[in-house]
Amino acid sequence: MTALFTASYRAFRPDWGQAVVTSRSLPKWRLDEAQEWPRLWVLTPTHAEFGLSGEEFTAAYLGRLSRYGAARIARSLENIARHRGADRLVLCCFEAEVDRCHRGNLAAWWLAECGEDIAELT
Repeated sequence: MTALFTASYRAFRPDWGQAVVTSRSLPKWRLDEAQEWPRLWVLTPTHAEFGLSGEEFTAAYLGRLSRYGAARIARSLENIARHRGADRLVLCCFEAEVDRCHRGNLAAWWLAECGEDIAELT
């Protein structure tokens, strides 16, 4: 399995691995670079989810991940890694603090579902 990490766009460094976009838009200050990064839309919160409060957001987001399934998400991540020739994927978005972000929710869900830790890179 490809090693998985998370990071904010501001913190991300290319030597950490292949960035994967998990946000609805791209960072404008890295636009040329970010336009080349693969997206994994299932990991991106929907417009409707963003309109929810903290606990409601978490429940809706994790519910959608569960409906999609860890095995399908893992296959999608492996396809990205194989296509990009990467052994490390860094799931990125805008939020600076992982504890206030869907990246933290995703990491906790992944640990519960797959038993694998997704570390935040800073």
